[in-house]
Amino acid sequence: MPQSYRIFPGFKNTDQMISGKNRKLFSSKNLKNRKKALYLQSKNTLIAD
Repeated sequence: MPQSYRIFPGFKNTDQMISGKNRKLFSSKNLKNRKKALYLQSKNTLIAD
C-alpha cells in the first residue's frame, strides 16, 4: 500500500507498523484479515487526514 508510506515514511514494510503485541494476533492464518484490516486502517487514516 504505497499510500501508507506517505503517512508513515519511516516504515519500510507493514510488519514494522505492527507492534510486537499485535503481531501475535496477525498470524499467517489470518493474513487475509490482516491485509483487509491494514487496508481499512490506511483508508481511514487518509480520510481523517
